[in-house]
Amino acid sequence: MASISNVRLQSFERSGAAEESFVLPLQDQNGQSEDPSLEILDQVTLQHFTANPPNIDAFGVSTLRWQVDGPAGFRVRIDGLPVSKSGTRSVQPRETHTFRLHAFAGQASKFLGSATVNVNLAQCISRESSLIDELVAGVLKQEIDKRNDIYFRNGSKPQVTITPDRIRFILRLASVLNNFPDPSVDIDVSFGLGVAADDLVAFRRKLVPVAVNISVDVSVPWWAWLIPGAPIGLAIALDMARDSARKEMQTIVSRLVDEAISPLFRSLQVPDAMEEHSARIFVIEGFGTVEVTYCPGPGLSTDAGPLTVAARPDPGAKG
Repeated sequence: MASISNVRLQSFERSGAAEESFVLPLQDQNGQSEDPSLEILDQVTLQHFTANPPNIDAFGVSTLRWQVDGPAGFRVRIDGLPVSKSGTRSVQPRETHTFRLHAFAGQASKFLGSATVNVNLAQCISRESSLIDELVAGVLKQEIDKRNDIYFRNGSKPQVTITPDRIRFILRLASVLNNFPDPSVDIDVSFGLGVAADDLVAFRRKLVPVAVNISVDVSVPWWAWLIPGAPIGLAIALDMARDSARKEMQTIVSRLVDEAISPLFRSLQVPDAMEEHSARIFVIEGFGTVEVTYCPGPGLSTDAGPLTVAARPDPGAKG
């Protein structure tokens, strides 16, 4: 195997500081390229990468423009998202954000440049609450207590926890089932918070659940399967209970946000002219906290494309 005799340390500058650097093995002892993908990247050049306008207000839109030249065999990404080698894209970041452009060839990458969109939130206000866990637990208990077909198992209560970016609740329930033992229904739900267009009010925004993850487990004691008809009737009943619980949790999560969480924040002296701009969930000094930012709203823009910076997804979401 040929050894590498020549290497070059290639660095790329941004605002006077090295953004990224990597070693490019250029030639072996015979003067041949050791890795063609590195040779390709060495010829890739950035013609321009701009954000116009670079400064926007809340709900404003900026347009990214870029052009990258080079030989065949490389691809381009902005903030990890594949894009063409030249083009434009409208973006609507919720806060000041720097978009980074990279070229890729094989397993190697090369930083090309960045463009920053500054978001002016000076006229916005934020409201926060560390009581969301109690609010969610109270609403869930009220919802279950008024039902006749399900109930809390063994006197349990809703368990609500708040972690960075997620609100989670666990329900230990039982379902009323004729001719068989009441099955145990264990529900584990988590979701984040984001802001989206209000389907009922034109040019308005509202809080919405995002990255909703619902896990439902329905079970009965082993001896229940010995009851005549259980292999068919019980199996069908458990499948129906599982599907019903999953659909119902989707509805309950939406109602939690629409009818409990959103009104709570609106009650914290938020002017009517202010619209929901963004939400974040975090933990401070051991307390799970939700913060919602409101800004003067000129109306919802529909120009933002896939590079919009939005709420983060659940990294541990299950199917």
